[in-house]
Amino acid sequence: MPAVKKILVLVSIFFYLISLFSPAYIGLQSDNSWNGFMCLGFGWMALVWNPIGFFAWLANFPYFVNVVMVLISKKIWSRIATSIIGAVSLFLALGAFDVTYLMRDEGGNTELADYGAGLYLWIFSMIIMVVAAALPGEKKPVEVHYINNPNPIK
Repeated sequence: MPAVKKILVLVSIFFYLISLFSPAYIGLQSDNSWNGFMCLGFGWMALVWNPIGFFAWLANFPYFVNVVMVLISKKIWSRIATSIIGAVSLFLALGAFDVTYLMRDEGGNTELADYGAGLYLWIFSMIIMVVAAALPGEKKPVEVHYINNPNPIK
């Protein structure tokens, strides 16, 4: 695998980890905010009150599958598959912009929300993975053997 592909995967993971510690959603009516860890841990609950937000939470699974596949894949068909998985992950992640309300407390009270830096970093990490998945793989050196030539060209 070319070094550029590995570097892009590491940069994507770096931005993903930074997004976990950054506020993804910020409440407009109070100092309530949700960082990436809260969104990752409680995103499955969005199925009840915002199904599109739930699908955005589901984008994490193809992202991690894509990270592993990009790191270990070497064939052309796997590059196509990782590109498709990366595009699906990015498409699902864009549903996070549909979240407009945050839960304020356990009673179900909500408040208007704005997008924080964590959300943009998360989307950016998905975009970097799509780029890394689309890059061509490593080319194998080819040995050319000529008949009656004691010194083959490498």
